[in-house]
Amino acid sequence: MLAFKEIWGNKVLKKVLCVDLGSVLIDFDEKHVARLLKKNRIKRFVENDIVAHDKGLLSLWELYQKAKFEKYFSREVLWEEFVLAYNKCIIGVHEPMYETLLGLKTRGVRLVCVTDNNHFAFAQTTMKCPKIFPLFRENKKDQIVLSYELHSLKEDGNPFVHAPKMHGFANEEACFVDDHEYNFLPAIANGFDQDACFLYKIKSKHNHAQFLKFLARHFPS
Repeated sequence: MLAFKEIWGNKVLKKVLCVDLGSVLIDFDEKHVARLLKKNRIKRFVENDIVAHDKGLLSLWELYQKAKFEKYFSREVLWEEFVLAYNKCIIGVHEPMYETLLGLKTRGVRLVCVTDNNHFAFAQTTMKCPKIFPLFRENKKDQIVLSYELHSLKEDGNPFVHAPKMHGFANEEACFVDDHEYNFLPAIANGFDQDACFLYKIKSKHNHAQFLKFLARHFPS
C-alpha cells in the first residue's frame, strides 16, 4: 500500500491536522463551575459526570439535577446560575492557534476537529466563536468529530476510528494536537505516528513556538 502513497523520508507525508477545541483552539476555564462545587466533589464531578455529559449520556439539565441530588454544590445553586457559570467557562478563541491554523489551511492542509464535547458547550462555542468553523470545512462539508455523537471520548479510541472513515483520510497521514497527553495512546493505537502527536499548553508562548516547529517538520512549505 505504501508504494502508492507519497513518502517523505521513510514516513507517509502528512496532509491532515486533527485539532482539539478546548484549551487548544478555544480558551476554556472550568473554574466558573468549579466555584459552585464542594471541593471534595470536583474530582468526581469531572471524572464521572462531565465524562457522561461529553458522551451525550447526560443532558445539561440532567447534569444539574444530578449535582443537586448528590449534593455536589457548596450552596444552593439555581439552574440559571449553573448555566451562566458553564457558559462563562468558554472564554473565546485562542488567537495564536487560530492564526496558525488559518495559515495552514491557506496552504492546503486539511483541518479536522476531533473534540470531546457536549451539546451545550459545542453550541455555545459556535455562538461565541463562529469564525473557527470555516477552518474545519472542505467543499461545504464540516470536518468535525464530536464525542457526544459517538457516545465515546478520545480516550476510548473510537473518535480515531471514526474520523478517517467520516472524513476520508488515513490516520498515518495525519498529525494530532491536544491538551491531554492521555489521548495520544489511543491515537497511536489507531494509526497515528507517535512523533505526529503534539501536547499543547495554551498558556505557554514557548510551547506555541515549539508547535510551530512541529508543524514545519510535518507540513514543510
